[in-house]
Amino acid sequence: MVTQFVLRTDKKDKTRKCLMHLVVYFDGARLKCATGEKCKPADWNSDRQKFRASYPLPEEANQLLATSWVPA
Repeated sequence: MVTQFVLRTDKKDKTRKCLMHLVVYFDGARLKCATGEKCKPADWNSDRQKFRASYPLPEEANQLLATSWVPA
């Protein structure tokens, strides 16, 4: 099972923020789930899968993402 967070850069709101999705790959299948978080692409580190320090309250947001899903 592989999990990753992905920004939907193709769908930005008026403030140029993108929706954050959790994508899970398992046994050839893919499941996408919205996390409810939004951020600007400059505030997201896709390599580390974490919010950058420029994001408001990055520690809390990263903790939310870490606990937003529970592996089976």
